[in-house]
Amino acid sequence: FPGRVGDPKSVGCLNLIKKDKARLITSVEDVVEWLEWWTKKEETKAVQKQLFVSLTAEEKEIYTAVEEEISLDELALRLGWTIPKTATQLTQIELIGLIRSLGGKRYERV
Repeated sequence: FPGRVGDPKSVGCLNLIKKDKARLITSVEDVVEWLEWWTKKEETKAVQKQLFVSLTAEEKEIYTAVEEEISLDELALRLGWTIPKTATQLTQIELIGLIRSLGGKRYERV
């Protein structure tokens, strides 16, 4: 939310809006529209899941370990892996569409 136009403390926010790198928010509806939280049903497209997916041994190990919603830290601890290695493998499986991120470094099977 920007400040007054003449206020030196508002220069940064106002410049971001001017350069179209930020948006002016005046209501909750602005946030919902900007983040595209509500989409029309006709805009959503069905995605065909891949029937036969080949995973590496490490990807299979992660997929098996994600039995229920789990955090990245818990999963790394369960597998005995480093956080970067676990995050990399999770990202690979997420791109395949077998696991999804729930936010807050939490994951679940699709």
